This record gives sequence, C-alpha cells and structure tokens, in this order.
Amino acid sequence: MWILRIRSCARFLLMLVLILQATVMSAQQTNGDFRRGDCHVDGHVDLADVVQVIDYLFGGAAPIDCALACDANDDDTIDMQDLITITLYVVLDGTMPPPVGSCEQDPTPGTLFCDVPCDPPVVPPLSAEHRFEVMVTYVQPQFVGLIVASTSPDPLHAFSFGLCHDPGQGSVQQLDLGADLQPTAPEFVDVVIEPGGWTAAVVMSFLNAQPFPAGSEQRVIEAQYEVDLTSPLGFTEFCPCETIGDPPLAIRMVTEAGESIWPEFDCFPLVIFDPVFFVRGDCNGDGGINVADAVYLLDFLFIGSAVLPCEDASDIDDDGALNIADPINFLAYLFSGGPPPAPPNPITGCGPDVFDTDPLNCEETNCP
Repeated sequence: MWILRIRSCARFLLMLVLILQATVMSAQQTNGDFRRGDCHVDGHVDLADVVQVIDYLFGGAAPIDCALACDANDDDTIDMQDLITITLYVVLDGTMPPPVGSCEQDPTPGTLFCDVPCDPPVVPPLSAEHRFEVMVTYVQPQFVGLIVASTSPDPLHAFSFGLCHDPGQGSVQQLDLGADLQPTAPEFVDVVIEPGGWTAAVVMSFLNAQPFPAGSEQRVIEAQYEVDLTSPLGFTEFCPCETIGDPPLAIRMVTEAGESIWPEFDCFPLVIFDPVFFVRGDCNGDGGINVADAVYLLDFLFIGSAVLPCEDASDIDDDGALNIADPINFLAYLFSGGPPPAPPNPITGCGPDVFDTDPLNCEETNCP
C-alpha cells in the first residue's frame, strides 16, 4: 500500500503537546457502559469527537456527558493526551484501550463516570445543504484530474471523506490541497492513498479558532489519476466512500457549532476508453512523414479539397487548432533543422495525444 501523508500531522500533534495548561475533568454522578473515544455519544468515533475535546479543553464548553468515553488513553483524566489518542485513532489507524466499538463497563474503574446511556450508533442526518462533489478538471488518454469540492452553509471546524475507484482501472498519482483550502492553512491534514482510493481528514485549528468558511463548491483536495491503458475497456466511478482505513474514515462535516453532519455526495462517472494512436505529421494518412504531408495540409487549409483522416496528426504544434503555423513548423522540421512535431511524432513513434483537451478528432490512422 502506498501511503502519502501530508506532514502537517506532525506539526499539529507537536503543537498540542506544547500547550502548557491541560484541563482535567472531574467526576460525574453515575457509572455506566460506554464506547472509548465516543465523546459525542452518537455511537461513532470520528472528527466530531476530536472537535468536542478541543472545544472542552480550550473553548470553555460545558462538561462532557460521558467523561469515560473521552478518556481515550484510560488514565482517568481528560487532557491533551486524549485529544492526541482520538486523533490518531480516527485518521492514522491508531489504537485505544477497551471498550472500543461496543458498549461495556470500564475495565479499570476510576473517578470518571458516564451519565448517559450507551445506545446503538446514531446515523447522522443526511443533509442536502451540505455536500461533497467530485468534479473533473481534465481527461486525457492516460491521466484524469479531479477535484473534491465542499458545499456547506456553515463554517466547518473539520471534515473527512474517502474517494474510491476501481483499482483495476487506474491508480492515484498525486494529491494536493485544493485552491480554496490551501490559503486557509489548516493545522492538521492527513491523506492516505490505497490501491482502491484515498482518504482525507482535515482539522482547521487545534483551538477551533479558524473554521473553514461557508461556501459552495469550494475546492478542498485535487487528485491526479493514471489510467491503466492495458486494462479492458470499461466504466468506473469516483465516489466518496467510507470503506478505507481501519477503522474506516467516515464521510463527515463538523460545523462551527460542533454538529456532526453526514453530507450528501456526488460521484464522477468515467468511461475508460481505448485511445487512438497516431503520428503527428502524417497529414495525408499514408504512413510516411515527408513533404507530401505539408502539401496536403496546405491544400486542406487554403483550397479545401483535402480531407484530413486524422486532425490530430496535422496539429503539428499541438495547440488544439489547425492553421498556417502547422505547415510552417512542419516544413522547418523537414528542411531547416527545426524542432520535431509535438509527441507523438516521427521520433517517439505511434502514441496517444498527450494533452487531449482540444476538439480535434482522429478517424483514421496507420498506427496499430
């Protein structure tokens, strides 16, 4: 598994450890079953619990309903170590002492208690006003660029999601902060790449001091995929998912008010296609690269009697347009030592259009 981590994780955890004053929670009235790490007492351990501990320690929030759940390292206090432990568990596949995932009594009774029942997990409300959307930035024969954008009417303290795809159709090559998230400088960002997708978890501030602004279609993570051209032609979707990680990372938005939101999400469907192979400069489609191709292209441009079998092959400079610059550049290559046509060219041999973002087509070619 190829794992890429944005190293702000280390900076975030170091800043937490350097906080001089840690708050300790006192005992409550009655003991009971609980799930370790589930400070929100909703049956899940996710970024909403991280935000709640931050708010309790540094934001002056009211006492937590289930202190035992927030005592993530089971040392009978709620402090910075618990915040670190829950964060590691949620986004870095960390561990916690039992009980984890199920409702049980504290195996090491102390002074902390739990005043609320340990009910079955609550499914967060699916909010149509909050959304993660997968948007395409470019599609090439070998590469696909996507952006995950967020829409929320509320400022967000944190958010997380996974994005899954068919591992047989391609792989993730690069992940970057999106254009709208990068300027806000979140203090904790963690991304993990696996064969079938990737996850992203973001906490804006370890003091809940600077939320991500509300807005529509704000670009948070940019991704580049390499498509496997040797795989069978087919159809795949890039979809937000909750299946990556151990435990799996949840699709969540945590609002400025501390509410855990399950946002709606949109997928991006992609048809994996067999790219057309050609050689740039073979304007007349006879398989040769010579002056006859330049004459044929001039005929197409100024007389109109020629029909191009492959428009891409005549786009010598690969600027997405057919004009006088193409035969001029081609003649310079043939007779004056000018640069070769853009790839795929007579030197590189048959291949797909490297930057296939133009309207030009290729109907016939001599390449296999």
